[in-house]
Amino acid sequence: KNKVRPDRVEQGLAVEHRVALVTGSTSGIGLSIAGKFAAMGFDVAVNSFESEADAAGALATIAAGASGETAYFQADLAKPALGAELVARTIARFGRIDVLVNNAALMWMFEPFEIGIDDWDKVMRVKVRAPYVAISRVAPHMIRQGSGSIVNVTAKAGEFMSRGDRLHDRTVLEDRVQGAPRAADPA
Repeated sequence: KNKVRPDRVEQGLAVEHRVALVTGSTSGIGLSIAGKFAAMGFDVAVNSFESEADAAGALATIAAGASGETAYFQADLAKPALGAELVARTIARFGRIDVLVNNAALMWMFEPFEIGIDDWDKVMRVKVRAPYVAISRVAPHMIRQGSGSIVNVTAKAGEFMSRGDRLHDRTVLEDRVQGAPRAADPA
């Protein structure tokens, strides 16, 4: 059950306790998204593959504008078990997840068809499998809560490639991830 938190009262209106889990949230778009949720009063689970010491600057940036709590969860989402553990640890810490933002990515540039199979597999694990794992673990909790939102951050760059362009990891099979929330939707 959602609890009203007395520390979150604005203009006489109680703001409900909400939790956002944002993967890949120590830089770029993920950092901005996590910061915005924190500023809106959400408790925010911040995630990256880097150590907490390496993520300290990002955590300080998010916490500076936060009216909610922030917590860092290190997890390399190329490893499926760690993605499932990330969801479990977030729920253990905050009691719920109201918003899941699948934003984690690998910042690689490569020539089309010149990527090695191991690198290709890692891209697929982070951009296709990791969102699926997170969705499959968080959806049952959201269903029990009676609400929740899942956002998959993708890129349109792949639609605009022309001869000689290089592929960015975010363009690889993004449409596969787009179908995942519909498949997880119980309605």
